[in-house]
Amino acid sequence: MKIHKAGYKIISVFFIILLLLNIVLFYSFGQELLISYTFIGISILFFLFIIRFFRNPERPFDTDEEGVVFC
Repeated sequence: MKIHKAGYKIISVFFIILLLLNIVLFYSFGQELLISYTFIGISILFFLFIIRFFRNPERPFDTDEEGVVFC
């Protein structure tokens, strides 16, 4: 899987923001592990969504002269 070149900056900024937010919340809610782990799980899912949004998949292309190309 390749990432689009415009997405690297946004992905890295979101990674740093989510990491710092998770660290702060983990130490703020130290005794409440359910809240901390829930937010960590939501952050991971959100980060995976951001990565998936900026992916640049390889698309197979058939060179059939008589075919129609749909994008």
